[in-house]
Amino acid sequence: MEIAVRSVELTKQYDIYPRPADRIIEFITRRPRHTVFPALQDVTFEVE
Repeated sequence: MEIAVRSVELTKQYDIYPRPADRIIEFITRRPRHTVFPALQDVTFEVE
């Protein structure tokens, strides 16, 4: 079979905010108010 999808060293992370309003405060003040949650780190896969 042929490979239909290939992903090499895929990484995905999300910014987690304690409160919804912290997104706006971070945007206005340019100071980080979030923590980073690494959902995937260096994942490699193929789909046939």
